[in-house]
Amino acid sequence: TALVTGSSSGIGLAAARAMLAAGARVALPSERPLDRCPEVQTVLAEHPTAVYRQADLSRDGAAEPLVGAVWDVFGSVDVLVNNVGTFREPDFLSLTRADFDRTFHLNVWPAVAVTQAVVRRAAAAGRGGRVLFTSSLNGRRSEPGHTLYD
Repeated sequence: TALVTGSSSGIGLAAARAMLAAGARVALPSERPLDRCPEVQTVLAEHPTAVYRQADLSRDGAAEPLVGAVWDVFGSVDVLVNNVGTFREPDFLSLTRADFDRTFHLNVWPAVAVTQAVVRRAAAAGRGGRVLFTSSLNGRRSEPGHTLYD
């Protein structure tokens, strides 16, 4: 079983599809309602072992209910893919502390919070698993307008 954060598009959606193709049961969460995630709808229609849960992981406290819901459906989370993140920032000279906090809260904290929630449940159940973290090519090269993200 796998939980892939940030799976409504891009790398996360591709990872979820690959895991489903390999026979995994996969949870695909997004902050957007399902009716605004057409690619996820397609995946759900094609794969009865896929489930969707709406969860805005930028909100404090959202990780535990998400992991609990996925655990309730699947009975475990064997693979966690921490993929949620994006850049939303002004140019460098306009950056504020609030921009910094928002960017790091979205791109770093959800991975910590979801991992904690999965590990708590797995440890209590005497289970192991794997935790994967994706990163951006921007970690190796910078682009204009991505100061904090890069």
